[in-house]
Amino acid sequence: MARKKGNIFSQYWVAVIVGVVLLAFLAWRQVGSSETIPTSNSSIKTFRSNQVMDFAIEVPSVFEITEKSSRVSFSGSKGAIYIDQVFTELNDLDTYILNSKNNLETRLEDREEVSINNLEAVSGFIGDRKEYLIYANGRVYFIFTDSPDLYNDLDQMARSFRYTPN
Repeated sequence: MARKKGNIFSQYWVAVIVGVVLLAFLAWRQVGSSETIPTSNSSIKTFRSNQVMDFAIEVPSVFEITEKSSRVSFSGSKGAIYIDQVFTELNDLDTYILNSKNNLETRLEDREEVSINNLEAVSGFIGDRKEYLIYANGRVYFIFTDSPDLYNDLDQMARSFRYTPN
């Protein structure tokens, strides 16, 4: 009988140890699989403009959006990002910049030519204002902000720009 009592005692401790290991594993698994709660800046939504402006863009959810006929404003606690549109009879972005009435050729500093979703684009600065100019089918879109705190948001939004004609 003494031998059976020892086996019951041993089985008890084995069960306790297995239970503790199982609980530890489940706790570890729960912590490892918990989802990261997105910050307000990491939550993105797609904005599609009205039929006049013909574009779509990815926007952080923290922005409040106001759309008018030729301007869309994305306002947040750190400032605003704007998208304006002008029509042109010129056939490319370089010609538009060279012939602009606003002297963009001389005023646009740190100019960098980029391609955004297969569209001609240029980024640069006019003073503290960071701008992207995107050319699509006789239109030039200006995406810009005066707030240095929004430069990263501006970069992400501009690079997500898609021309969406109807």
